[in-house]
Amino acid sequence: MFIFMKLLFVLVNTLTMLFLFYIHLDYILDMYFQWFFKDVRDMQQYDYIIVGAGSAGAILATNLAEDKHSVLLLEAGGTAPFFLDIPLLTPIIQNTVYDWQYVTVPQEHACKGLINNQSRWPRGKILGGTSRLNFMAYVLGHRLDYEKWFPDFAELVAKNDESISISDLRWTTDFADVILNAVKDLNHNISNINLQLDTGIYFLYKISITCYICIFTIFVAGFTKAQLTMENGRRWSTDKILYQKPNHVLTILTHAHATKILVNFNKAEGVEFVRFGNKYIAVAKKGVILSAGAVESPKLLMLSGIGPKKHLEDFGVSICIKSSIIIN
Repeated sequence: MFIFMKLLFVLVNTLTMLFLFYIHLDYILDMYFQWFFKDVRDMQQYDYIIVGAGSAGAILATNLAEDKHSVLLLEAGGTAPFFLDIPLLTPIIQNTVYDWQYVTVPQEHACKGLINNQSRWPRGKILGGTSRLNFMAYVLGHRLDYEKWFPDFAELVAKNDESISISDLRWTTDFADVILNAVKDLNHNISNINLQLDTGIYFLYKISITCYICIFTIFVAGFTKAQLTMENGRRWSTDKILYQKPNHVLTILTHAHATKILVNFNKAEGVEFVRFGNKYIAVAKKGVILSAGAVESPKLLMLSGIGPKKHLEDFGVSICIKSSIIIN
């Protein structure tokens, strides 16, 4: 048994090393291909420039291009190799060339179980962004949160959702029963809607609606099997939408790191970016859309002189627009 476990350990580590070698080799080949075949012109004009081809940027670029707007989509990372569609490889993908590899500063009151009290923040540096290296589980936000800025968001999601209901696996484990009994002891009502919805979900409040996406209701608490961004066992990341329909008004530049938003009279008119050591400027006739993620978006704004005055002055950044709060 010991020998078998030892051999298994060696096999797993060998396969891991081979996979890491493969993705780094693929990254180098992708850089060479993009450098050799992709011609980039300075001061090129587009209707819209989108910084970041992640969960939001890829979809925005596709929709704008379908409406016949010329779009430049800038992505600091490269394209994804084939094996990145395998969900099991998710932990190996993180902390590689496809990850910005952000780490927090040592925390005083948090991250006590982590090395040096620091938390790693995996952020995708690749077409598809973090949807390419997360664990694919997601929960939609509360309906009232969306209604503040997009009243029809719930209906839009329901229209485009292709989730598969669960009919075989149901939450009837002993652990689930213990939780439900505890809820009863707290004088809450329990309703089993498995049979009605055929989704394997227990909720702690009775819901009298046709439940399509149950968490869009107002008063909901409970637990459920996780929703996953997968299709037929493969990762389904947002960059896939870029290849579904050929679009001649959409220009995608990978390995293009945006370094500054060009602002004139409080209006964004272009983006400065670096690609393979060369600096370029792209001009936006209608607007610049910043969708570079939770870290890169506010970072790029501040590098462009948009942010808290004192913070920018401390780093010697010329102030363009004073803003006490950077909202991503």
